[in-house]
Amino acid sequence: MDPILRESRGFGFVTYESKDGANDAVTELDGQDFEGKDMIVQIARRSKPRKSTPGRYLGYDRSRNKHRSR
Repeated sequence: MDPILRESRGFGFVTYESKDGANDAVTELDGQDFEGKDMIVQIARRSKPRKSTPGRYLGYDRSRNKHRSR
């Protein structure tokens, strides 16, 4: 959920205990209909680890109509 707009951001993350389980989910669910929308199911990939978050939301600031500064 977007913390400001209180709307779904349209994505989520799922963790599996095994690579086989994750690969099976991609094979079985990618392209399937979910509540009228086709799902895109992929294995998350990162080239390097993500930096830790600062502990506060840095997204869109509706009161100023711009993204918050870091």
